[in-house]
Amino acid sequence: MARTSILKFWLLILLLCMGAGGVKFCMCNNTIELAEGRRCIETERRALLDIGADICNPDIDWLSSSWRNEGSDCCSWRGIGCDNLTGHVTSLDLRSSNDVYESRCASKLSPSLFDLTHLKHLDLSLNDFSGAPIPELIGSLVNLEYLNLSNAHFGGKVTHQLGNLSNLHSLDLSGSDYYYPMNLYAVELQWLSQTTSLSYLDLSYVNLSGAVDWIHDIKMLPSLSVLKLFDCGLSKVPNAAFANGDNFTSLTVHDLSYNTFSSPLPSWLFNISSLVHLDLSVCGLYGEIPEMIGAMRNLEYLYLAYNHINGSLPIALCNLSSLKLFYLASNKIEGQIPEGVGNLSKLEYFDLSENKIEGQIPEGVGNLSKLEYLFLSDNKIEGRIPEGVGNLSKLEFLDLSDNKIEGQIPSSIWRLCNLGMLDLSSNRISGEVLGIMEGSSICKKNMHFGTGAGLEYLDLGSNNLSGEFPKQLGQLSSLRSLFLSSNSFGGVLRETYFANLTRLEFLNLSHNHFHGTIPNINFSVLQALDLSGNSFFGPLTLPLSSIVGGVLKYLILSQNQLNGSMPMSLCNFTSLRILNLSNNKLTGRIPPCLNMSNQIKVLDLSNNSLTGWIPASIGSLTILQSLHLRNNDLLGRIPKSMKHCNQLVTLDLAENKLSGPIPAWIGKSLLSLRILSLRENQFYGAIPWQLAHLASLQVLDLSHNNLSGTISVPFGNFINMTIVQVNPGSLLTTIDRTSFYYEENLRLSKDGQYIPYTSVLKAVTAIDISSNSLSGEFPRELTRLSGLVILNMSNNHFTGHIPENIGGMGQLESLDLSMNNLSGKIPSSMSNLNFLSHLNLSYNKLSGRIPSGNQLQTLPANSYNGNEGLCGRPLQQCPDDQQRDPRTIGQGKETHDDRSEEIWIYAFSALGFVVGFWASFGTIMMKQSVRRACFYFVDELYDRVYVVLAVNFGRLKTMMAQKSNGRS
Repeated sequence: MARTSILKFWLLILLLCMGAGGVKFCMCNNTIELAEGRRCIETERRALLDIGADICNPDIDWLSSSWRNEGSDCCSWRGIGCDNLTGHVTSLDLRSSNDVYESRCASKLSPSLFDLTHLKHLDLSLNDFSGAPIPELIGSLVNLEYLNLSNAHFGGKVTHQLGNLSNLHSLDLSGSDYYYPMNLYAVELQWLSQTTSLSYLDLSYVNLSGAVDWIHDIKMLPSLSVLKLFDCGLSKVPNAAFANGDNFTSLTVHDLSYNTFSSPLPSWLFNISSLVHLDLSVCGLYGEIPEMIGAMRNLEYLYLAYNHINGSLPIALCNLSSLKLFYLASNKIEGQIPEGVGNLSKLEYFDLSENKIEGQIPEGVGNLSKLEYLFLSDNKIEGRIPEGVGNLSKLEFLDLSDNKIEGQIPSSIWRLCNLGMLDLSSNRISGEVLGIMEGSSICKKNMHFGTGAGLEYLDLGSNNLSGEFPKQLGQLSSLRSLFLSSNSFGGVLRETYFANLTRLEFLNLSHNHFHGTIPNINFSVLQALDLSGNSFFGPLTLPLSSIVGGVLKYLILSQNQLNGSMPMSLCNFTSLRILNLSNNKLTGRIPPCLNMSNQIKVLDLSNNSLTGWIPASIGSLTILQSLHLRNNDLLGRIPKSMKHCNQLVTLDLAENKLSGPIPAWIGKSLLSLRILSLRENQFYGAIPWQLAHLASLQVLDLSHNNLSGTISVPFGNFINMTIVQVNPGSLLTTIDRTSFYYEENLRLSKDGQYIPYTSVLKAVTAIDISSNSLSGEFPRELTRLSGLVILNMSNNHFTGHIPENIGGMGQLESLDLSMNNLSGKIPSSMSNLNFLSHLNLSYNKLSGRIPSGNQLQTLPANSYNGNEGLCGRPLQQCPDDQQRDPRTIGQGKETHDDRSEEIWIYAFSALGFVVGFWASFGTIMMKQSVRRACFYFVDELYDRVYVVLAVNFGRLKTMMAQKSNGRS
């Protein structure tokens, strides 16, 4: 009876809870709705709203208010997953859909997160928690199986409470060095030993430099399959005994790249037979690849690039039958590529570039039927390209550049239909490409536009190829980049050769022997055209009128024989970055409309016959970095508008007819200048003191003008001239990371002649103010420029003494102070100029003895001509050097020091003879045993004495010859 009453009671409760929409279970404050309306737990719904309100990421547009608008059933909200039976939230995914760091704003982690105690999956990646620490309460979510906090800008010490997550299978705390480097750190990883279910662990960019026993803690994870420790600041590789590969029996992916081990290649890693992916690139590792690598039969991806690994490639490498990727670029591998490499039947990516590989490419390479990428550039590979390369039907990228490969290009290469990039540049390949291509069947994909993949990048530059332009290249309709520079191609370029190349963006035919007029090529997408270093002639108007304006970025036609005036059509190219028309025969004025191309960074019109004024419109080129107008017939003043070109690094206006004072605004506005050359113009007045603001200045050439007055410029402010240029090389202006760049060039006076500088210009510092009417004393601040290489102050009216501390200019190689009114003695410190190879002090009023030591007395006598008061080597002897010995009177050239040295040479030679003689003779007079031993000793002593005498008499002979020449 009682049991029946209880049953009726619960049936009544059930009927009361029923509604029109279905059955409701009333469970205090927490309600599960099984029909329409709410079915999530109310406390968890409120917790989610709190969490969403604190997350600020514009890329996640479905949080907070959007959740409120999607109804009360939180289990249907985006990013939320619930248990179908209990209704508890088990998955929370707030990952940003895109890695858009620029638009992120600061977020907070609401404490309500820890009310979701049934969470198994939590993803907060790609949010910005502003360096906040990972909360310790994270350890209360004991049901978590997946935790992703990557790139979320958490900071501070990694909490050991993560060790409470014993059900965790995947843990990702990785960061990003680009946005937030090394935010998290850990000094120990002992807590990992409690996460025994962990199979995926990514601690990339977490600073583990203080975690000494990191490998000991990690190897306690029996189920670990993926381990990523990219760029963790690790500096010590555990030895084999401590980190036995047998402990990692489940490990398939191991990434230790971008750490700073600087130690031998850890051989124990090659004992982990389960590895599928091993990345040790950029770790400072050295030593040889062990032969045991051949046992890693499961290995598919091996990254060892950018280390110091040496030795040869082990033969066992050819046993890796599962290998798909082998990346060993930028090491010190020597020897040949093993012939057995053809056994790697699954290989798709093979990169040995930037090593010291020798020998030929093995024929076995032709057996790699799945190979898609082959990079062997920058080695010492010789011989011919094997014909079998044409069998690599899946090959997409082939780079054999910068080697010593000879012979012709195999015709089979042109049959590779999937080949998208072919780079054979900087080798010794010869022959006529035209004949090779005519004798082969070119892939039809390359011949017809729109049929799919085809050759897009072709670089045959810097070889020994000859003949006419390979007209068959015109069939490669997929080409976007074509480089044939620095060969021996010749003949006339026909418009028909390029008719089908409608996708071509970059064309470089520079430094060949092409002639005739530039063809009228209509390239609708052409971005770069380099025809420099050929023999093209005629005007520019015809070809330029057909190229679509607004697309072309690089126009380089220098070192030809182009004539006529610069066409106004140049102004249509509003996207130009580099315009180089130097070393031609152009005449007329510079078009004032060049300001339309306000993207120009390099403008080089030097070595032409241009006339008129520099147009004021050049001042509109506000991002201009390099301006060369040298060696033209330009006149007038430098336009004041050019002060707006405040990014100028090089301003070269030399060898024109420009006049007026040197503008003071150059020193106020052009603060990035490294090279200022106004040589051989008609500038007058004083050198403006404002030039002292040019702290980056490296070369200042104001020579051969009409400048006058004393120098008030504090040269000591030229900071770039006070330091030694330790990074010699070209000054390059590279645009948009393409292979088109501009190499700065300049002519400077050194060693009495003008020398062109290009490749070493970056290491040259120079001041040349010669051939003016400057006066006053030697500017003492010049001596503070300890990094100066060239100093020329000749042919002026300088007076006074050469400063004593000039010896502190230790990098000087060329010093010319000739044709002035300098007086006094040559400073003794000048003998400290160890690099000085050219010195000209002629035609001054210098007096006294030329300092001895180092180069000063070895320089030619004409370095000191016109200074009647100078004496000493290499000029005549000084009066106080005359010998008092009557026998030398009349000869009058031998000094006391020279005679003393000669007497000592004779004395020591005689003493050596006497000692040798009596040592021999006295021994003979002794008993027989001693006598016999001494004969051996004397025999050896004879050889030594002979050498000493020969050296001394040789020196004496040299001295006598020098004195004889002095008398004559």
